[in-house]
Amino acid sequence: MNLWHRTQAEYVASAGASGGANIVGAIAGPKNKLDDFIRSAVDSGKDSWKDALAVIVTYMDSAEFVGAATALGQRLVERENHNAALICFICACNTRLITTVWLRGKPASGNNAAALQSRTDRLVSLVAKVRIVTAAASLANGEGNISSIRALDDVTASVLFEYGAILATHGDIAAAAAYLN
Repeated sequence: MNLWHRTQAEYVASAGASGGANIVGAIAGPKNKLDDFIRSAVDSGKDSWKDALAVIVTYMDSAEFVGAATALGQRLVERENHNAALICFICACNTRLITTVWLRGKPASGNNAAALQSRTDRLVSLVAKVRIVTAAASLANGEGNISSIRALDDVTASVLFEYGAILATHGDIAAAAAYLN
């Protein structure tokens, strides 16, 4: 171990277990310290997942970024912190997991007109969100055409297909065809 790493280790050890020292240790230390910091941030049960996401966004290279943000989000889902997980999945441009989190909401039950309208309204809202996220993911990948309707994964495809089927049953065949392709 060279002088720089020894000095870092001594500083972090002498700073104690404060949040700032943990973050500095995760950033400046070896890779396993960063992984431990991210894991412990979720396990702490507080809002320290935000610190972990900030470290991921700021200090991870592009090859590791998507996987780390997704892994953080998945750990947050396991802890039933769906809103925090959603932020992590959005940062990772993971449309499949974003849509999965949005689908977790309890749909209206029953076959009466009010329940069917509620499910339709929820689907319309979900399709709008999915379209925005897929457009953002397309832009992030350097694609210029964001107006086309397409799914980036199987979960968003099923949502868009269901919406297209509803448009077809209401007689809007041209719009339905765009969603059913």
